[in-house]
Parts: sequence; C-alpha cells; structure tokens
Amino acid sequence: PSLSSAPDPISFEFKEVQFNSRNPLYKHHFSFSATPPANWGEKITLVGDFTQSLIYTDRANFKRWKGQIYGDLPYINAEHISRYLPFNANIKEGKGSARAWLDIENRQIKRITADVLTQAITIAFKGTPEPLALQSINGRIELEQMEGGLTVSTQNLRFQTADGLHWPKGNIKISQIKANGQQTESGHLEADQIDLAIVSQIASRLPLGDAIRAQLLSLQPTGIIKSVNANYEGSLEKPTQLSVKGQLDKLSVLPQATTNKQEVARPGVEGASIGFDFDLKTGSANLD
Repeated sequence: PSLSSAPDPISFEFKEVQFNSRNPLYKHHFSFSATPPANWGEKITLVGDFTQSLIYTDRANFKRWKGQIYGDLPYINAEHISRYLPFNANIKEGKGSARAWLDIENRQIKRITADVLTQAITIAFKGTPEPLALQSINGRIELEQMEGGLTVSTQNLRFQTADGLHWPKGNIKISQIKANGQQTESGHLEADQIDLAIVSQIASRLPLGDAIRAQLLSLQPTGIIKSVNANYEGSLEKPTQLSVKGQLDKLSVLPQATTNKQEVARPGVEGASIGFDFDLKTGSANLD
C-alpha cells in the first residue's frame, strides 16, 4: 500500500479563498484558508513549511522540496473527504473535527499524523466481511510509508462501537513490508492495554487476515494485553523467523479437543496473568 496513491482527478470548488506565500532563500512558507463545498464541512486552514537543498538553483521545482503541511479542519464530513484520501477503505457517515500533519519529500507523502474526534462513522476495510460501525472515535492515528511497506500506529485512541463496545485508551503500532524480489515479507507489532474481548468481537470488521480471525474465533479470548512486542519474517501464516515477548493479564481462552492423534489438544485458561518470551525454537512463560 502507498500513501501516495491517488484517485482519478475530481474537480470541486472552494469559496472565500485566501493564500499567502513567502520564499526567503531556500525556504518556502505558505498559508491557505477557504470554505469547502457544503457537504465537506466548515472552513479549512492549511499551512506549509518547506526547505530545499542549496545545491539546486530551481527554487520553484516542488519535487525537490521537503517539509510539512499542517491542516486544521474544525468540522468535517469524513464520508465526502475520504474519497480524496489514499486509504484502502470505504468510509460512510462520520462527522467531527481533525488536525493533520503531512510530511512530504520529493512530492511523496511519507507520513500522515491526524488527531481526530468523530461521531457516527462506518469504515469498510477492503477484504473484511462486514464494516466497522463506530458511535465515536477520539485519538491520534499515524500512517508512515516505508520502503516496500507501511506502518500504522495509534496513540491514546478510544472508540465505542455502534453495538456498545468500549475501547479504552491504548497504543498500537503495526508495520508490514511486502515481499519484493530478494526482499522477504516482514512485520512488527507493538501494543499495550489491548482488550482481547473487544478485538475478538470486532475481528470480522478489522483488516487482520483470515488466519488471525479464525484463531480469535477458536480461542474467544478475554483479558488485557498489557504489553506485546512481536517480529516476524516470511509469511505471517508460516514465518521463517519469529520473536514474541509480552505480558497478559486476566487471560481466559476456550479449550479445544482433538480426535487427531497427530495433534495436541489445547487446554483452556481462565483468569491467568502470563509473562511470555518465545521464538520458533525456544520459549518461556511465567504463569500467575
């Protein structure tokens, strides 16, 4: 996935436009404010701050600029604006406010950081059986483009689903690099204060992959991931390298019987606190 992928060109009209620009030496500053189309929301403000290398004499060549655009959107309609954003999801409804920072280099969006406060939003991720309907969402979301991959992270993100599930403040960082030529697939996960019961109940609405959804359906876990740090190389289903370390609190999972003599039955767990550290060859766990 790429932050720089763009939809087909679409024209729209802004009113009450104000634009200011200053270009001292090899720096470029601008501010833009305007009233967007009525179905977008209220007046928006953009501020840009860029620099360019001294070795280039063409100061108007934007592809050599490096810097950041800050956007203030005091009231937005996410459904209408989302069609212009490079996200692999379909957004319906969603009204609220946002502040966003876009880090740009060589005409490419490298990072998007957004503080959002939105009500009644429905997000349909590509490849998920059903959409994720939220009554509210509040916190920081960041997407960062890497060579061959993407990092998605949240900070102090809270939300409530339309069916009444509450997600408390928690932080998540997920990175994935796709296989490309001699580069193997790899991924990284950091998370804290994750409610497993909520993850399990909304798994069908999140872009987790069929293998993870099947495991959550089988385990039906409850409890809190106080912390976890995981890395893998190869495919997620059959990694060639894997390391996982973390701490679980009040963990419960369902047992699983088996009639296959080649398989080991899985015991159930209820109310356990577990510290764990393992890879594909060795591992350890402390159970309270």
